[in-house]
Amino acid sequence: MPAPVFGPPVQPAFPPGAMDASPDDERTQPPPETTLALELDVGVIGRLGGSSDYDLRRDQSSGMVFGPSVWFAPARLWSVGLAYEHATLGVDRSEAAANTVDVKRSLGAVWVRGRAYPWRTDDVGLYVGLGLGASWQTARGTGTQANGDFVQPSRPFSCSATDGPGFALGGGLGLDVDMTRSLAFVAGVDAAAHRQSGDTIEGCAPGSGSITAVGARLGFAYRFDLDDSPSSPPARVGYAR
Repeated sequence: MPAPVFGPPVQPAFPPGAMDASPDDERTQPPPETTLALELDVGVIGRLGGSSDYDLRRDQSSGMVFGPSVWFAPARLWSVGLAYEHATLGVDRSEAAANTVDVKRSLGAVWVRGRAYPWRTDDVGLYVGLGLGASWQTARGTGTQANGDFVQPSRPFSCSATDGPGFALGGGLGLDVDMTRSLAFVAGVDAAAHRQSGDTIEGCAPGSGSITAVGARLGFAYRFDLDDSPSSPPARVGYAR
């Protein structure tokens, strides 16, 4: 009988165990050390301070706060940033009388801020923040004004005025969670003091006076990797594990 003919052995498409191993180029890379980040956050804010010599009462003392910021981190344990924020601070309202006024208040501020991370892993960080800035108050007044004639009704009016800048100082605590290598979720609580005038602003409405505000906010940060060699693991001295 003729000898059987055997073909070359069939090699498996994937060597044993290859399906369980991740290729080198898909392994999780360490987070970048040096980054430039764009951050946008939104939250709620409450006004604790603020005074006026015009017998106004605070009808509403809370509102929304939002704003963008840019952060430069030479290392993952600290960063510095420039931020702008806009906050609505509620309404001050006078008692019912011939002359009445409702003042809607808002505040815009430019900040130079810093963050330090006393505890941080590759994915999560707890930071302490401090900021110095300048703020401008805006008062939008609507109401009625007596015209001096008892028979004639009071005249309605509306106006808007801005005053500042005033010195601002703030700080807070926050949590930074890396969702991907470039995108992070940020949450925090903070407090700030704003030195503002309580005098009448541009003949429109009384100013708020100095303000102390507390808030909580959520946001996202997109980081650009500035490391010279992102493929090589950087030194992470001082990281918590």
